[in-house]
Amino acid sequence: MKSTLTHVIPTPGVPSKTAKKIRLQFAPFRI
Repeated sequence: MKSTLTHVIPTPGVPSKTAKKIRLQFAPFRI
């Protein structure tokens, strides 16, 4: 989980909502 968050969030201080949206878009690519 930590690796995914760090890989998805390039800049610190990103809101959780934005992070969740980005993670959803990257989810299919990672799987």
